Amino acid sequence: MCANTTQSSLPSLAKISGGKYKSCMQYEYKAAIEEYLRSSGLAHANLHLGAFLENYWKFGLLKKTFTGFDVVVQNFTATDRQAFSWVGREVPAVTLALLKNYTENISGKTYPIVNATMPYAELAAMTGKVLGVEVTFSTGPLTGLPFVDEMYAAHAEYSGLYSDIPVPNPDLVAFGVEFGSIQEFLETAVKPRFG
Repeated sequence: MCANTTQSSLPSLAKISGGKYKSCMQYEYKAAIEEYLRSSGLAHANLHLGAFLENYWKFGLLKKTFTGFDVVVQNFTATDRQAFSWVGREVPAVTLALLKNYTENISGKTYPIVNATMPYAELAAMTGKVLGVEVTFSTGPLTGLPFVDEMYAAHAEYSGLYSDIPVPNPDLVAFGVEFGSIQEFLETAVKPRFG
């Protein structure tokens, strides 16, 4: 007997883009594992995540300026939309909810975990209000690493990859998951670090 499992996964960017974005092996490997699990018959559920809100500090997206901060992201314009996930809060809550409610109807399904879908420029403006300083958005230079640059390009082109899923995901809300808001993330996680 196999234990029920949940796994953090990602969709294939090569498949979504019809082969346009094929260098993002971090997506392709996870998509291949997801397909293997699906075909194996093992009990599992897949969690798809958007851009990590925690990347403000983990990958330095929120950069200090003379007047406040700048959110710098390559390949995104001020109006391109991104799907955001509060990983530290939502992944444990969703995993626990799925395990508590696990039935045959859950096995093999994919659950996008998205707290909000919005442009980085809007996230920057909200951040500025919480921090009480100017927070701008800038399109950063390409890194020269295809697996990074294509990832950001795909997310920009496809509005964060999960634009067809209502936010918050009603399937997860039905299991009792209470999603945190962007405002709550900024107040409880960003303000103590950058305020």
